[in-house]
Amino acid sequence: MLVTTYNEVQDFLAKTQQILEAQEAMNNLILGISMRLRAQPDAYPTPPFLATVEDHEELVIAACMTPPYRLILYSHHPEKQTTALKLLADYLHTQQITLPGCIGPSQVAEDFACIWQEQTGHAHHIATNERIYELTTVTQPATTTGRLRQATKQDYELILQWMLAFFAEAHLNEPVSEIKRTVPSRLERGDFFVWETAAGEIVCMAAKSREMSTVVNIGPVYTPPAERGKGYGTNCVAALSQHLLDSGWRACSLFTDLANPTSNSIYQKIGYRPLADMNDIIFTEVQ
Repeated sequence: MLVTTYNEVQDFLAKTQQILEAQEAMNNLILGISMRLRAQPDAYPTPPFLATVEDHEELVIAACMTPPYRLILYSHHPEKQTTALKLLADYLHTQQITLPGCIGPSQVAEDFACIWQEQTGHAHHIATNERIYELTTVTQPATTTGRLRQATKQDYELILQWMLAFFAEAHLNEPVSEIKRTVPSRLERGDFFVWETAAGEIVCMAAKSREMSTVVNIGPVYTPPAERGKGYGTNCVAALSQHLLDSGWRACSLFTDLANPTSNSIYQKIGYRPLADMNDIIFTEVQ
């Protein structure tokens, strides 16, 4: 087996894109980030780490990391993944590449975390158990008052406040500086949508994030605590999903935290079907 690293994202995608797109929604994280880097090389503040592990030129593992975020892993051959992950870990350790953690299909992420701990002595724990969902047809929910509209620059302060609240509440490792850096450009691109009541009050936010060839990811979704339980989030995501399908996307994908049974339930009621479970794992040095 051979570890190959890539300085150019187009070379990484030339090796991996066709395989990843066979399960486009399930691979939306590694695919969407790679395709964003191809379209916008400065999308992230530091150069990415891109690598594959191959066995006789056949893809076994694909890996992508945009520091300070965690290493994203994909396994194409489960029966070969342990050997391939050991090679990848050995390369990363030898090159003294710092890893804050990893994320991938549950068994892949857990296998790599155990291997990394053997290599480095770094402990690991699961930050979030997640589930990937896909939707191709919206099941309309019970309606609530209001409408979906695209957020504008005038909504900046509220969107920023809710983005900061979302990441704090979800315990995700998004630096505050990065949130502040990306919100203006995402507003400019038209990524953010809000649910606005008949009285003109904004009560929920949802965003489109990663765009692939035929699938678009939704997230984050945030409803402030005082407005929860009123159907705003359900209607907002249903309306945004329908809008994206009507705009030409074949399917929408999204992630949920398995510790939140409410979101897992409501998304299935509007047509999202579960695809796979993911583990988001943090590495820590043992003192």
